Amino acid sequence: MPRLKLSKARKTRKYSPSNDDVRLLVGKADCARDKLIVALMYQNGPAPVDASLLCCGDYPVEPWVYFERSRSKTGEVWRGISTPDVCEYLKTYLNVRGNYKASDPLFVGREGTLDSEALSQIVHLLIVKANLAKISGFKPTSLRDAFEDALVDAEIYHKVKEALMAHSSSIEHEYGGHNKMVTRLVEAMKKAYPLLCLNDANKADAALAGLTKEDIEIFKEIKKELPLLREVRDLLKSKDDGKIE
Repeated sequence: MPRLKLSKARKTRKYSPSNDDVRLLVGKADCARDKLIVALMYQNGPAPVDASLLCCGDYPVEPWVYFERSRSKTGEVWRGISTPDVCEYLKTYLNVRGNYKASDPLFVGREGTLDSEALSQIVHLLIVKANLAKISGFKPTSLRDAFEDALVDAEIYHKVKEALMAHSSSIEHEYGGHNKMVTRLVEAMKKAYPLLCLNDANKADAALAGLTKEDIEIFKEIKKELPLLREVRDLLKSKDDGKIE
């Protein structure tokens, strides 16, 4: 039986911001658009040029949904899974945008569509604003590096990681069809999400997302019995302490 090949860390180590660093960037962003830019680049790993080419209808508004785009730089397919945080910021941003079409550019400013240089500048200014510019090697593309490192730390199968990073990957043939591939990608993102989460409330929801309806019902039944279980625990503890015979 062949061994499962896990992702390996990069040979040349680049600076990878911590989850706390990225939360600080989001906290320093003063508009929904900039929060979305940071969350997207961190939790899905697009390069600034790929993020700049997104349209309003390209990213799903509900979490754990598969989407794909072609990378402008390499032509490789960027296979992504929407995350709760990015969806949350996306909905807020689109609500602020108001009137838009699915084919309209996603990221716009006062002077029109934001290109890759403009997106990089927004992230750079947030890095400066968060007093993180003093860290050597911390640049806008570091968010993509952090995404890759999270996939490695979560021990995601290397071909799944390559697909999510939009590197060359024959993942669709690996799993024998599109549906199986999507299932694997969703499972991988749910596994890595706790390392990337920017909202702890969403982390709790994500933990339940992988459960079946039957599993959730079992947990509900257990929860009903918690008072009785606590009484039994306290009784046993008292007995161990010698307070009762």
